[in-house]
Amino acid sequence: MFMLKKSAADYMHPELPAVVTDLIATAYSYFDRHSVPEVDSVKEAEYFAQVVVDMILLKALVTDYMHPEILQVLP
Repeated sequence: MFMLKKSAADYMHPELPAVVTDLIATAYSYFDRHSVPEVDSVKEAEYFAQVVVDMILLKALVTDYMHPEILQVLP
């Protein structure tokens, strides 16, 4: 019964550190890797949002140019 409770607790709380009883059993942690990308800053996020807006407007211009028969009403 104890092992079943421990297994359920491990499954429900993956954020808790694992207890290693065997010194040979080691592994790399996904969250402790140095290759994990860093979080973008607010300035980078704003720049990315502006790029997305520019791409949407450019797509609308290209669609208007390539298909003049389609009438698009702007909101």
